[in-house]
Amino acid sequence: MSFKRPSLIEITKRIEKDIESRLFGGTALLRRAVLRVLARVFAGAIHTSYGFINSVVEQLFVATATDTWLDRLGLLWGVNKKAGSFATGTATFNGNIGSVIPIETKIQNDGGIEYATLTEEILATTSINIEIQAIESGEDANYKVDSVANPLVLSLVSPLAGIDNEINVYDSVTGGQTVENDEDYRKRILQHIQFPPMGGNKADYIEWGLSVDGVSQAWCYPLANGPGTVTVVVTAQGADPTPSPTLLTDVNTKINEVKPITSTISAVSITDSNGNNGFAKVKYVMKITPYDTQIEDNIKKNISDLLYPIEPGSVIKLSQVRGAITAAGTRDYTITGFTVDSSNKNIEDYILGGFVYPMLEDISFSEKI
Repeated sequence: MSFKRPSLIEITKRIEKDIESRLFGGTALLRRAVLRVLARVFAGAIHTSYGFINSVVEQLFVATATDTWLDRLGLLWGVNKKAGSFATGTATFNGNIGSVIPIETKIQNDGGIEYATLTEEILATTSINIEIQAIESGEDANYKVDSVANPLVLSLVSPLAGIDNEINVYDSVTGGQTVENDEDYRKRILQHIQFPPMGGNKADYIEWGLSVDGVSQAWCYPLANGPGTVTVVVTAQGADPTPSPTLLTDVNTKINEVKPITSTISAVSITDSNGNNGFAKVKYVMKITPYDTQIEDNIKKNISDLLYPIEPGSVIKLSQVRGAITAAGTRDYTITGFTVDSSNKNIEDYILGGFVYPMLEDISFSEKI
């Protein structure tokens, strides 16, 4: 029988009854008696102690541990947490010839994200390019520059003599990755426990792929390219799940270090419905009742959550899509359109095929009369 933590009221009553039985032979304490007040004070302290013990117990198990406790359990099982990385780029400083830009000069964007210069430089001309790195790790420091005409504009945190306050970045700032969150780390530890290393089975390749920094999800397809071959499909962390060539190289390198010698490994990207690297853009058109913005947001979230864990090449089941819609709170609805990569599809189970990975791009709503 499991132990049930007593409530604050239960502890208080136990203390009061114990005082009454030991001091007054069962006579009840007066309503405002000092001993009754002390009983409540002691009960509060004891209840807090129960809470601490309960929290410590939760930290002993992978399924409930958090923060540094989860990190320790991961290390015990040989599963390292993915460290975050710092975004880097090149910034253009302008100023007077001979002016000095010290190493670790801090600059920031409008959102308060700070970067620092990696070298000390002296302006030989009125303009100079310097490598910069984000002060804190994470994806928030990344920035995609679409064109030279629209650079990322930064400013000095502290003024420098002879240096303009405005600094421009004409090439994208990239490479920033957030430290792996507890839930993703927990899943990898549990997978390692539930599917212990077996010398190169399907679960091993998935675990090896997920262990690479920057990988969000991984799937294994044995014999995809013939006997002796193993294909691992991965998605990247961040808003765009399409893995970069560098990330695919990292996955190949990692798995080649630990895989059986006889297998040939290929780490590949997810694809859209046309076979191109990237994800398939899924759109729906539907009529709903009630016609409410909150219900619309709920439907979008539910369908996005449905598509997120779908394995590339599997099936988008219409029954599951309908379940996601009704769970959002709509009383009545009709799906009138369904497209994948702008191609109209029948409103039925959709077979993705290959390594096609779907993501919800949009849903058009109208009121069902």
